[in-house]
Amino acid sequence: MDLSNPVAQAIAQTAIDKESIKVLKGRAQKGDEYAHKVLSEMKNYFGILSHLEREDDFSTYSKPLIKETFYKVENIPPSELANYFESIDNLERERFLIEWIKYWLKPIQTREKAFEAIKSVLHKYPHMLRYYEILDFYNTICTRI
Repeated sequence: MDLSNPVAQAIAQTAIDKESIKVLKGRAQKGDEYAHKVLSEMKNYFGILSHLEREDDFSTYSKPLIKETFYKVENIPPSELANYFESIDNLERERFLIEWIKYWLKPIQTREKAFEAIKSVLHKYPHMLRYYEILDFYNTICTRI
């Protein structure tokens, strides 16, 4: 694939499987600046991709540990959402935002401020819109206000 073509770059950025990452890394190590650019964009969007390169040993598989969360959405008002959101682990952000939206949109008194806070977070983190539940809640909010 000719990665100097912007369309080809966009397509390559969607290839997040193990083999594609290896191919892109190999090209980047050989000096392909476009492969390096694609990998950089993927890293910015998806985060660290090194987990895709490891070989998983399923013989020792056990249930993943469910991380205990320490946040209470009722203690995080709309004015503090953006700052608090940045402090949360990337893996927790989706669940946190869904819980926060559900809590802060119920009372009519906080809906407008909650909506503005959510817009601010989604503007700064547009990839959060790929999570269908957040997008559904966001669309519901837009039709109410």
